[in-house]
Amino acid sequence: QRVIADLLPGADAVEMADHLREEVRDLLLAGVDLDRLAGDESRRVRELAVVTKGYCGSLRELGQIDPAEMFWQAAALEQPRMRLFVDGYYALRADQIELIDRIAGDGSVVILPLPHKGPRPAARGNQFTNR
Repeated sequence: QRVIADLLPGADAVEMADHLREEVRDLLLAGVDLDRLAGDESRRVRELAVVTKGYCGSLRELGQIDPAEMFWQAAALEQPRMRLFVDGYYALRADQIELIDRIAGDGSVVILPLPHKGPRPAARGNQFTNR
């Protein structure tokens, strides 16, 4: 609310914050380039970008990040590559895939489940059979 009040004078900060909460979260999860978005021709899109940038900036001043940008921020850090085994995720998001790609070393494995109907298939070599 403070960010909205500071950046968009005259706006109803409480109402706008409630209205934009999910949109800001979605932008942060998607890893959208906020500078590019701020140049959009739509006033509403520009305002959303400005508010999101201001919100993230105010968090940075406190040494914090929004949980929705956690994987993007972690992927941006210099980390040594390591052997990973990732299993059990049915719908990896782009931010999660980016982090895995940045830190996965030789011999890493990511198991993605197959869509199926009925009983889950059991792997036997390179063949799958239904149990």
